[in-house]
Amino acid sequence: MDNAKEQLFRMKFIKLAVILNLFILLLAFSALAFVGVIPFYSVPIGIISLVGAIALSLYFRTAYRKDKEWLMAQD
Repeated sequence: MDNAKEQLFRMKFIKLAVILNLFILLLAFSALAFVGVIPFYSVPIGIISLVGAIALSLYFRTAYRKDKEWLMAQD
């Protein structure tokens, strides 16, 4: 793999890592909201966080598959 493709791979990996970390953070935040740790507006915050986590998981899955196909096509 040449230097340009290696840099592109690093950027794709960082992107996926950040998305995965945000997904885990939103999932934990929604769990805390539903348990009642957040005193005000816990149910709406939990629902919004859960919907965001679901949306991020769907985006992560499609981006992961696309990046995996790109990586397998490389020399």
